[in-house]
This record gives sequence, structure tokens and C-alpha cells, in this order.
Amino acid sequence: MTDKRIQNLKTMIQRSRSRLADIQPDFTYLLRRLIYVADKSTYRISTNGKCIYFDPDWLQRLTEDELDFILAHEAMHILLGHIDRDTYFMGERFHLTCDIIVNAHLEVIGWNFDNLPPMPHIGTIYRKTFYPVMSGYELIPEDAIKMVPFDPSKVSGSRKKYVIDSDYWWDQKDDCGENGIIVLRPGEEDPYDAGQFTETETEEKYNIRRNFEKPERRKKTHRSEDTETTPVVRTVGYAESARKKDLSARLKALNDFKAEMASDNETDPRTRLWNQIRRSKLDWRKLLNVFVREDLCDYSFTPPDKRFSEGDLFLPDYNVLSEKTKNILFMVDTSTSVEDDILSIVYSELCSALYQFGNSLHGILAFFDSRVYTPVKFDSISDLKSIKPTGGGTTDFNCVFEYIRRYMMDHPPLSIVIFTDGKGDFPPEEAAMNIPVLWMITNSHYLPEWGRCVVVEE
Repeated sequence: MTDKRIQNLKTMIQRSRSRLADIQPDFTYLLRRLIYVADKSTYRISTNGKCIYFDPDWLQRLTEDELDFILAHEAMHILLGHIDRDTYFMGERFHLTCDIIVNAHLEVIGWNFDNLPPMPHIGTIYRKTFYPVMSGYELIPEDAIKMVPFDPSKVSGSRKKYVIDSDYWWDQKDDCGENGIIVLRPGEEDPYDAGQFTETETEEKYNIRRNFEKPERRKKTHRSEDTETTPVVRTVGYAESARKKDLSARLKALNDFKAEMASDNETDPRTRLWNQIRRSKLDWRKLLNVFVREDLCDYSFTPPDKRFSEGDLFLPDYNVLSEKTKNILFMVDTSTSVEDDILSIVYSELCSALYQFGNSLHGILAFFDSRVYTPVKFDSISDLKSIKPTGGGTTDFNCVFEYIRRYMMDHPPLSIVIFTDGKGDFPPEEAAMNIPVLWMITNSHYLPEWGRCVVVEE
């Protein structure tokens, strides 16, 4: 790519950020802290929270309205946490659901789609679910996906009709644009910074208010007793006002988080550290004995009794007891109160459990604070070494059982082992849905009233 073309792309992005500054200043605050990467393999545009990847051929065809919209769209994906989806929700159906929610939020904060000219390079901007029909602003993705009853990737010729950007980079969090052409970096001088102009000068220079207006109050009508039609004005209530303030606060918090990124290669601030630091003090076979599923094939003809293998008569043999420990869900507390040395103790115990069970322990590992991070299957120490602890928020034990209820009950875990310091409100026993729970507590002052409990010495 020539330097001239890179400069043209950079100018387009900088001018768009300047226009967006008048629409929603926090958008620019976020967009200025992202890396912009030209990558022809990307379908249209995508983000991983650190970078915005785009097809340069497609981007250069966009009008100002289209570019402003799509940059705001990507910023909102980051804000609403869509790029942190669980593995269960990978795919175009969930992606379309998130697009609907993003577009509805943009409309609520003032994007007047009805007055926008056609955007042929974007396509239809869906803001409502399909069945039943509801505004995406009222929903979270996990609920809204039930109202999007089809997968765009499985409908012939529908990708351009339903999908306006790409979700490929959502799951590539570690990339910082090394494999593409970096067009614009955070901190580069921006001659189009809207802060250099007064509001009037900026509006006159770029005509940025032409399609961004606060939505008018919607009018509803009802029949009075005398059958006359009386207009009723719908005002913005306290709840809706509070939601707008919450949205603005969340955007500001996210931007503060982005501002803390000191370099392109800095690791995710939520990433924690753990290492094997000691030999286990626990007998995992005894701890998990009530969870072990024993497969006993007595009187099986495969193999037959070897004592009679030379004769004409085949007799069954008493086969060896097959002991298997599968589908154990290990949940590790990574909230702020749990220090990295405690995580290293947890890591040591998991390694020991694998060693004690040989090849018969097959587990699922996930980390949690106030939410559950994507579970990962493991059956070897090498698997554990590749898993990085993630977290750092407040402790909420309820999120563990809510996650299982929502996403794992088709194949529920055989048991749940929870490593924690216990500093939180324990949910009622009913939350476990009759699944056995083993609490591994590192602080004897905080013990649950139900489930099996073992204090892990530091």
C-alpha cells in the first residue's frame, strides 16, 4: 500500500472522529485510543477492543455518513461487552443479535436513522428483533438471541442483507495489528481534532449536525370516552433517564480502562498470574470419591475369559472396574480479594489432581468474579499451562450457578469444585440445582453452610 493511500485512509478516519466528537464526545475518547489496521482479509470492519480492522477497499467507498455510523457501531460493540462473548455464543446469529442491540442504543442516544440518506455500502440497519418484535435497547444479547430465530450464515445469499460488519476479531484479543498495515495509532497528531475548533466552527466545517438529532417525543393516541382522539405525549421517565446516565458512565469507565494501556503489546489488565509453587497437600481421590462415576462391565464377553480361550465354549469374564472422572467443573475465584499467590496454590492443586488421577480426570476450568469467563476443557498439565487466569472484579457466587443454568444444563457437570477465599455472599443451596458442590476455601473464617467444604492451607 502506498504512503499516499495510507494518508488518505488516515485522514478519513480522523475527520470521522472529529465529526463524532460533536455527536458523542466519549466516542472520540475511545476511538482515539484504538489502532486502525488495514487488512483485506477482514469482511468490511471488525474490532478486538485494541484495534479496528477494516478492508481498505471497502472503507474508501464509504460516504461520511456511512463511516461515522460504522465507527460508532464498532465503539458500541466494545462498550457493551459483545467482544467478550463466551464460546457458546460464537456465530453469526449472536453477531446479528449484538448488531441489533448496538444500533438500538445508537438510536436512543440520538442517532436519527430515519433522516439518514441511503447507505448502500452498509445495508439495512436493524434495531429490533424479528419475533417477537422488540427494541434491542430493552434487551441483553442472551435474551435477544431467542428473538432472532435464524442463523444468517445458513440462509443463502443473506450475509450482506443481515451482517454489516465482522465478528472475526472479537476472539483475537492478543493481536495488535502486526499482520496488517497500521494506518493510525493512538497519540498520533490529529489536525482534525474537534477540540481545536469552536462548536460553531466545527459544525460549519464538517456539517456534522445534519443527521444527528435528538429523537422527538413520540406521540400516542387513545380513545376517550366521548370517542374523540386525544394526543398523548410520551415523556422520558426516570428509568429511561437513569439508563442513559448508566450508558454514559459505562462508556466513560471503558475509556478510562483504554487510557491505561501503556503500549501496543501490553497484556490484558484482567489477566492474572499463576504457577506451580508446591506439592499438593490434598488427596484428590478421596475428595472426589463421591463424584467418581464407576463403569463396571461385569459378565462381558469382550474380552472372554482367557481360561477357556482354547475351547469351543466362550464364557464371560469379570472385567476390571473402569474408574472415570469426567465433566468436573472447576470454578476459580479471581476477584480482587484473591491474590496471585493464592491462584498459584490453586494451580498446584489442579496439577496434583491430574497427576493423582492419571489420564482419567477430564475437567472444565473457568474463572469468575462478578461474571464467568469462558470455560476451557482440560485433561493434562500442558492444558493448564496454556490457560491464563482472568478477572479482578467483585465476588459474586451467584454468577457461577446462573451461568450453569443458562448454558450448561443440556450437559450439566457431574460436580462443581469452587476455589475461593469465601469473601462473598453464598447463594442458597437450591442454586446448585442438585449438582454436588465441593467448596475449596482458602480462609477458614468464611465457610458456606451447604455442600462439601475443604479448607486449603496457604
